[in-house]
Amino acid sequence: VAYVGKRGKTRFAVVDGVVGDGYDVLAEFTFSPDSKRVAYVAKRNGKCLAVIDGVEQKQYDMIPKDSLRFSPDGRRITYAGTVAGKKCVVVDGIEGKKHEALDADSLGFSPDSKRVVYKAVQGGMQFIVIDGVESKWYRGFFGKGQFMFDGPDHLYALAWRGSELLRLEIEISEK
Repeated sequence: VAYVGKRGKTRFAVVDGVVGDGYDVLAEFTFSPDSKRVAYVAKRNGKCLAVIDGVEQKQYDMIPKDSLRFSPDGRRITYAGTVAGKKCVVVDGIEGKKHEALDADSLGFSPDSKRVVYKAVQGGMQFIVIDGVESKWYRGFFGKGQFMFDGPDHLYALAWRGSELLRLEIEISEK
């Protein structure tokens, strides 16, 4: 069980009866699929941070709503952060490359929890990032949200190139 408590202007998370640190704002409790882990977004002194299993992570100017995601097996976690106007994805506490923008709705894991995938923007062009590796660049993608996985190493997306709508089939390999 997790809920937000309040003492004066300070808010704190209570997870399974354990009271956490105090913050100005608390939001977005997210549980792992097996409910053994919990993460939430907190704000203190104008900065946002993820708190994962009671441990504070690096501070960001912003953490987009609903970007905290546990992997299907519950062992890994990812979220998006903004610092100095640039967006990045944090995977298991490690900050990735910064981009002009990214689609936090697309942020997620492959069904086997091994791969992290999201859409990013640079120079007005959009691309898919899989485990930090960028795809070809496109004018944009059709639809919002998660990619369509067909197994742990195969995904689909719809992308615009000029006036053409393309169905992308991406096979992920270790090469």
